[in-house]
Amino acid sequence: MRWVILNRIIRVDPGTADAAAAAPAQEQEQRAPAAGAPAAQGQHAAAAADFILRPILPPPRITVLSAGRAAHPDPENYDRYPYIIAAGSHGLLAHFSVHPFHGTQFTDYGLHESNLVVVRDFRDAGGGSGTAVAERVQRRSGRIPILSSIANVSFATDDRGGYQIAELQADRGRDLATVIYFRTTRLDGWYGKRMACPPEARDRERRPHGTVHADGNLWWFDLTWGILSCGMALADDGLWEAEYAVNLEEIWDDDSYKTTGLTRSVPLLVVVSLADPHLVYFALEERIFGVNVPQHRVVHGAAYEPLDMPWDETGPISGRYLAAWYLPPVPRPQR
Repeated sequence: MRWVILNRIIRVDPGTADAAAAAPAQEQEQRAPAAGAPAAQGQHAAAAADFILRPILPPPRITVLSAGRAAHPDPENYDRYPYIIAAGSHGLLAHFSVHPFHGTQFTDYGLHESNLVVVRDFRDAGGGSGTAVAERVQRRSGRIPILSSIANVSFATDDRGGYQIAELQADRGRDLATVIYFRTTRLDGWYGKRMACPPEARDRERRPHGTVHADGNLWWFDLTWGILSCGMALADDGLWEAEYAVNLEEIWDDDSYKTTGLTRSVPLLVVVSLADPHLVYFALEERIFGVNVPQHRVVHGAAYEPLDMPWDETGPISGRYLAAWYLPPVPRPQR
C-alpha cells in the first residue's frame, strides 16, 4: 500500500468557490446523475465536485487535498481553511467552520460553528490525482457537549464503509472524563461515556497533541504527561503510559546529517513512516527529512513550499499540519 504525507489544511480556491456561488443551480444540475445512469457513475460525479487529491506525491514531498464548493456545509460562507483532523484507512475526517471562522481553529467552546465532514469513496481520476465524496456528520444535540478541541478527536474506519468518531473531554480537577462518540452502526446519534481519570492527571491541565487509532484501541496523546487509551468498544478504563525521549546528539553527529547542511537545532516531529516505523520525519529550516532512528541516519529529504495558513507563521512545520496516510484502495476510472 502506498502512503503519503498529507497537508492537513485543505486547499480552497476562492475564485472557483466565488464563481460557483454565482451559479448554484447550474452546478446542481451538473452534479445530478442522468436518469437511468448507474449509481456508481452518479457517486463518481458527486466525488469530482466535492474533493480532489492532487498531486499524489511520495514522501518526503507533501500531498494536498482540495475542496470544491459542494464540500462546504455553507457554500455561501465557505471556510477558507478547512482542516483534516484524522486519517483513517478508508477516509478522512475534516473540520469545517463558516466564514469568517476557519477549520484550523483548534478550540470551539461554542464561539463559532463547527462541522465534521467525512471524506470518503475515493476514485482514481488518472494523472496522479483522485476524487472523493463529502459526507456530513450528524450534529450533536441535547445533553451531548459541543466540540471542545479537534486535537482530542479520533477517527477510525472499517472495511465495510463504517466509521467511529470519538472526542475526549477531560477538565482539570475532575475525577471523570467524558468520551463523546458517534458510530455509523448506531443510527440514533451521539453518545457520551464517563471514564475515570488517573489520580495523577486530575490536577493537570491537558495539552492535547493528537490522537491515534491502532490495534483496536483509541490513544489520546499529551506529550507533557502521557497517553490515555481505551478500547474501541469504549468499555475499558483509562490507562496512562509514560512518554519517552530521543537523543538527537547521535543523529547530529552522523555523517548523513552533516551532509544535509542543516544546523544542530532541535527539529519538529512531522510524521512516522507507515511503511517503516523506524523511519521518522522531521522538519527544520524549511526542509522535511526522514531519519532511520535506530541507525541515526538521514535517509532522504526535500524542501517544502509554505503551507496555506490563515495567519503568518514562521519556522518549520509540524505534525499539527501534516499527517501520514495510507492511500485507500480505489477503483480505476471507467472508460
